[in-house]
Amino acid sequence: MSAPIGLENSRTARPRRASLAVEAALFLPLLFYLMFGMIEYGWMFLRSSEIHNATRQGARVGATEGGTSPAVLSTIQTLMTGANLAGSNYTVDIVPPDVSSQALSQGAPFSVTVTVPYKNGIELFGFTLVPVPADLHAEVTMIKEGPL
Repeated sequence: MSAPIGLENSRTARPRRASLAVEAALFLPLLFYLMFGMIEYGWMFLRSSEIHNATRQGARVGATEGGTSPAVLSTIQTLMTGANLAGSNYTVDIVPPDVSSQALSQGAPFSVTVTVPYKNGIELFGFTLVPVPADLHAEVTMIKEGPL
């Protein structure tokens, strides 16, 4: 006579529990790897967005008629500090180096690039779980404005 549905005898319950433990031991590391990888990539995309924002705002300051390179650097530094990236050894490259109205004529393009080493400010867990770039960078090109 068979046991009613839902009631198992002890001979079939033990192997089933053991197989669940083996499956969990095989599956959980993969699940954790994927979960931490998604968190790391999400963090990287957030930081990339903050870097792009700082670069864009700095270039916008430089594009105005009274914009200067020190003002661009100051804006970028303020936004990078606000994003907790001030200690990340980031570099700023402005081409041409002087974006003032005396050095750059109205309508002339210039670019601002900010580069942050991944290991110095982006890495979330302190060890790399997934493939990541060596550094994150953002480049924005704008045109110098003049008097209206």
